[in-house]
Amino acid sequence: MPIKNNKWKLAASVALPVVAGTIAGTIATRSVKTTFRRLKTPKCAPPNWIFPVVWTSLDVT
Repeated sequence: MPIKNNKWKLAASVALPVVAGTIAGTIATRSVKTTFRRLKTPKCAPPNWIFPVVWTSLDVT
């Protein structure tokens, strides 16, 4: 019996922070997106589509 109880405690201790982090991240992302769109960028700034390409290539290497 104690093993089953420990499994539920483990599942809850993992699931609770994941759910809380997902909710917090979703809320934070919404406000950041609207703020970022209002910023004036310099003319020499790269286009938005380049960032995922560059970060992916940096992570792969």
